[in-house]
Amino acid sequence: MSLSDGITNRLRRAMDQARIMVWPAPGKAPKPALEKVGAEVDTILEQSPKPTPKPKASPNAALDPELVDLFCGYFGDAHRDRLTPDTDMDDVDGWDSQSFLGFVLTLEDAFSVTFSDSEAAQMFQLGHIQRILRNARLDLPHDDVAHACCQIHRMKQAPSDVLKVIVLSGSSTREGFVSPSDGRDMLRRLSGDENAEWYNLSISGLVVAETLQLLEVIKAVDNAMILIGWSPIILGGCGEAEFRRAATHQRFPFAAPKMDRILKCHGYAVTSEMMTPSISLDVWIERYLKGRSLEALHYEPYLYPTLAPWNADKYRDEDSILRFYNHALDNYKQSLEINEQLLREIVLYCSKRKLSLGFLNLPLHSELLAYLETIGQVGSRTEAILKAFRAEMDVPFIDAVGQAGITDNDFRDPAHITQKRETFTEHAISGALDQLGNVDR
Repeated sequence: MSLSDGITNRLRRAMDQARIMVWPAPGKAPKPALEKVGAEVDTILEQSPKPTPKPKASPNAALDPELVDLFCGYFGDAHRDRLTPDTDMDDVDGWDSQSFLGFVLTLEDAFSVTFSDSEAAQMFQLGHIQRILRNARLDLPHDDVAHACCQIHRMKQAPSDVLKVIVLSGSSTREGFVSPSDGRDMLRRLSGDENAEWYNLSISGLVVAETLQLLEVIKAVDNAMILIGWSPIILGGCGEAEFRRAATHQRFPFAAPKMDRILKCHGYAVTSEMMTPSISLDVWIERYLKGRSLEALHYEPYLYPTLAPWNADKYRDEDSILRFYNHALDNYKQSLEINEQLLREIVLYCSKRKLSLGFLNLPLHSELLAYLETIGQVGSRTEAILKAFRAEMDVPFIDAVGQAGITDNDFRDPAHITQKRETFTEHAISGALDQLGNVDR
């Protein structure tokens, strides 16, 4: 789940205004212009995801001393002995909308970094601030997009005889699978191959068009099984904003003529001024690594354990579901039509390049599945599309959700599980190995 475009744009404007202002210390009277910016940030923060209350950790546990010193220098040393990664704006007197922006700008000055809008929106808790700071200072592949690009580069450099399992999906498998290192160890144990490599390229909000784009970047890879996430949401939950994002290469600045052709046929033609300039993956890597090796970088998927689990009433509330998917489901008819064509192109593309491909069933809460049926039989239509693909093109379907025994009790929200992650990952890997015939039982 991410902030809506509207909230992100408003935060960008507030941050731009704030960066040209002189901010008073906490407790000092702000100027009217600062009060106006602060009021806007109040509204933005109210609409941002909030952590649920949980027991506080021991004072200063796992906090960087430099961050603690900066925080106490800004808000007062009296807080020092009470600070933990869980400390948030509700715990500190004076940490309000105006001092929020002032402290963010203090961090930018102290560490010579500039935070993105989505990063700034998460900086209401010290644990989040520390994670974002570490990423920004070290220029790590901390987000899903950068991690995926780094992994594709590493994959293309791997020896042809190395066994590879590649996952292209969204946050359901970013959060639903075990960590990348644990996934690699599990693959090696199940395959009996100590050199096998696990590439979980799960990217929050990855749509089918972007999946095709990444496959056009990968082009060819030997001895690999590629798993594409499959669910009614994947097919029917792509809004116009997501199609425009893919058409303009907003997240991935790589040439993708097959994706472009299909999107253009459906009205998503873009001018050169709108398009992100295309570069090669090698150029992107060179700019990103800045002379370092891939081995120097690390990545752990950012999970959302602090978001409150949905209750039964929320699952049955249509507005909550629509907001969760940023109203992309309003576009389900066009989404089903375009994504079916994109998936057909993906299957043909992989077949021509002798890439082994399978569809991976993704977890969805039963209440969401029921809602998808009521708005336009999205689930039934997705099943019909899957049946046709399997009959016409012989694409295997791996039901790791059913094999793992995932039930509604395992979900935090409509699409993310918090239980049975190991079992879910194991069945996905086993299904991929079954297709490749490499399981060592």
